Amino acid sequence: MSLFRLAKLIYILWLGFCNLSHLYADYVDAATPTDILPPGFKLVFSDEFNGKTIDHSKWNLGINERNIQNIGVDCVYCWKNISLRNGWLVLQQIYESKPIKGAVWGDKEGIDFNYSSGGLNTEGIFYLENNMYVEICLKLPNNSGGYAAFWGMSNKEDLIIENKVELDFFEFIASKKRRRLWSGLWWHDFLSTEVADYVPDTDRLIIGPNHIFVKNQKHKANIKEDIKDIEHEKLIKFGFLVTENKMNWFICNDGLPLEKKPYLMFDGGRVESPSFSRWKSKHDEWVREVPNPLKSTLIINYAMRGATWAGGPIDHDQLPAEMLVDYIRVYQFNNLFGAGVDS
Repeated sequence: MSLFRLAKLIYILWLGFCNLSHLYADYVDAATPTDILPPGFKLVFSDEFNGKTIDHSKWNLGINERNIQNIGVDCVYCWKNISLRNGWLVLQQIYESKPIKGAVWGDKEGIDFNYSSGGLNTEGIFYLENNMYVEICLKLPNNSGGYAAFWGMSNKEDLIIENKVELDFFEFIASKKRRRLWSGLWWHDFLSTEVADYVPDTDRLIIGPNHIFVKNQKHKANIKEDIKDIEHEKLIKFGFLVTENKMNWFICNDGLPLEKKPYLMFDGGRVESPSFSRWKSKHDEWVREVPNPLKSTLIINYAMRGATWAGGPIDHDQLPAEMLVDYIRVYQFNNLFGAGVDS
């Protein structure tokens, strides 16, 4: 290669680096501390929630760009339920004396909701990718019917169906009687040949010629890990790190999550449905890998669920209720920044 071509290549790479750095700089909160960065990590997204109003350049309302509610959730997400207070993001649940209409999947007219709450997402704005680490610090709620989650939906436009995966950094049932905290992955999308004959047509949504979305969770691929050694009433920090072929989940009350041993890991391989052990679901097993490239939204929401399994019924005497988030930070550590993180 001639010196001219080499210089041209270096210049192009330098321009790409500058453009990428500028792009990520738009999503970095100037108030985020930089003296606690892990070696080789570069801050690419953060919100310390220190302002007076939500930064709409970083966040959409709800769990997706169109604020469509999931089936089985008993609240609609509204901006009036989201505020900033003394450095906290406040997501508030309230009972609506006059029902509020909200969009739901499969219903163009929407339905009436008797409860409202807060949720934010980064769809179309910012995406978690391979060789990134996301960390959240928050105070979990404790009301019956409260259902908190920090998660993401990945690879929406990916032509490889197996790469579409839901990343659950954590899910939390707030009810003191049914309290549960866990993390994991869900695969909702399958090749037609991967869906067993015993899965009824009512549980199948045909997306394309060889693409089926399975509606019933008992026939979806899943991995999960319950979190037991944590104090729910205290401040909690969660961390999720994804490389090109591995995912790690971290948690702590004190210190830094990355200083702790991961409580859940996934580096590809065999996955099952929740009902795999039943003989009628003996074919509910698949092989999945860490998507590469990964492109996942970030979603923080405080849902309401009246179902018993999810901590219901909803207790009106505990409303309004709140979930408080101190910060959300995302770091990049790929070779572009010389991190040398082991994958």
